[in-house]
Amino acid sequence: MSSTPGKPALTTKPSPPASVVTPSNEELATLTVDDIDVDFLPLIYDLIRSLDKERDNQDTTHKVQELKTKLSTARDQINKLPGITYNKQDQVKLQEALLKQLDMKKDLLLKYKNTFTF
Repeated sequence: MSSTPGKPALTTKPSPPASVVTPSNEELATLTVDDIDVDFLPLIYDLIRSLDKERDNQDTTHKVQELKTKLSTARDQINKLPGITYNKQDQVKLQEALLKQLDMKKDLLLKYKNTFTF
């Protein structure tokens, strides 16, 4: 890109290190942390209440099965979260690359803001 006199040239954003795999837009759009249903307390409370009553063993078995199903669903959803496969080193490298990008963009904004306009 060409730059005009008095205005800084726009640069492209640096890519993260080659060893860091960034999630695709498809992965980011599929599932977020807010989409995961991890509200287990009501099920656990109902299970404890049914254990206290000790009248209906079938009811207790049904509540245990509900809790198992909900835990299994939450586990599957968590495994589908984007970035779950990153290890600590990859996360640190990606964070450093993103912080570097942020600093560069801040510097460019300051340069652009402080340039003299004709």
